[in-house]
This record gives sequence, structure tokens and C-alpha cells, in this order.
Amino acid sequence: MTTPCPECTTAVPIPADAIEGELLVCDHCAVELELVSRTPLRIEVFEEEEK
Repeated sequence: MTTPCPECTTAVPIPADAIEGELLVCDHCAVELELVSRTPLRIEVFEEEEK
């Protein structure tokens, strides 16, 4: 399954065993993405929380 990258709209493959919170990388623009939800499928640009 794939979903569009929120930065460049290139299809990002989502592994079948991916879990919510897992980090992915867009192969096209190299932005780090977080799998926010599997149902419905949603990814967002990963932003580290400041301590």
C-alpha cells in the first residue's frame, strides 16, 4: 500500500507490518515521515518534540 508524501506528493510505500508511530522516509524528497494512522491511512512530516 502507498500514500502520497505530504511534501512532494510522491507515493510512499507503507510496509504491511508498519505500526502507528513508525518513521518512514520519502525516497524522492528524503523528508522523515511518521505513520500517524493505519485506518484511515495517514502520514505526516515528522517533527521532533523539543524537551
